[in-house]
Amino acid sequence: MAVMEFIMRFKKMTDTKVCFKENMDRIGNIYLPFQLLDIINIEDEIIVQLAPDKSFFAPGGYTAQFVREKETEKKVRFAENLGEKGELGIIYIRKCVLESMGIRDEIAVRVVPSGKTGGAAFAR
Repeated sequence: MAVMEFIMRFKKMTDTKVCFKENMDRIGNIYLPFQLLDIINIEDEIIVQLAPDKSFFAPGGYTAQFVREKETEKKVRFAENLGEKGELGIIYIRKCVLESMGIRDEIAVRVVPSGKTGGAAFAR
């Protein structure tokens, strides 16, 4: 399987970021800075795509390459590669997702607005 997609929905806000959560917890919470939300026009729902490499993605959204950093019991933590912009920082992905994709040490992540929701679920 080349690309996997996950829908993540607004969970909460911090002083500088917005948190999105995936219902089945296959991906850990993702924190996006307010500025990135404005740049790629994100409201209350996002699509997170995972692939072995950024070349699998269509243009648009925010894409970054991540490297394996550490493991927990159920998930693997990936850190954004030093050559990337650093908007996401880290992402936790369940081991079963990585196994089904055949991914071990590096993964590409793309974040785009879902385009299916109406108004924003939060106010600044």
